[in-house]
Amino acid sequence: MPSKLALYPGTFDPVTYGHLDVLERALKVFDRVQVTVAVNASKRTLFSTKDRVALVQASLNGLEGADRVGGELRRERPERRPQRRRR
Repeated sequence: MPSKLALYPGTFDPVTYGHLDVLERALKVFDRVQVTVAVNASKRTLFSTKDRVALVQASLNGLEGADRVGGELRRERPERRPQRRRR
């Protein structure tokens, strides 16, 4: 039987007990959960990406089946289109 994989992206700024609760619940449903630290250009973060990755990695210690995906998920700021004037 193939294993079930879930992806859990988020900014995790910072990682909270709520994030860990969602992760623990997901591990009851899925065989593996890959956690990805996202970069969202439209958000101002408290911690740097490097620090957030380290915090997530430290939080995953002891959670079997959970791992951090190498790299980061990037969401660029959407382009703004010029608004048309209403007549």
